[in-house]
Amino acid sequence: MGKMSDKRSELLYPETAKEALDKFEKGEVITVVELGGLGPGYEQVIWIGIFRLIKKCHNEDVSKWVDRQSKKFKKVKGEKYLDVVDDKLIESCEDLCLSGAQAGVIKHTAFQLMMYGWRSMLMKAPKDRLIQINKDILKY
Repeated sequence: MGKMSDKRSELLYPETAKEALDKFEKGEVITVVELGGLGPGYEQVIWIGIFRLIKKCHNEDVSKWVDRQSKKFKKVKGEKYLDVVDDKLIESCEDLCLSGAQAGVIKHTAFQLMMYGWRSMLMKAPKDRLIQINKDILKY
């Protein structure tokens, strides 16, 4: 199958994580990448956590958390990115009883989506891993 045109991807995929969050919270269908592969319940918890973390962090300048040359997380105001995000994840997802693997996927994926953009990340994903979700399906 050929590459999706830029115009079509603009219609299908929000550009930023914040735009995706806004659409999701309105109950619109959002395209995401299947991450867990361990069944719908496992997948749902991951995406609920990602949306909650984006909601908690979307006003942050996430680019300040990473050194673009070394691609390593750097300290921000004396704290590493992961420490800051761990606190925000606990605040927003405590009720989900996340496994360590789910928490790691949520932190990594939310960061990637906020840093590089929703559309950009989806365009790089294997097309057979794209699925559609909405707020009602996930019981957000």
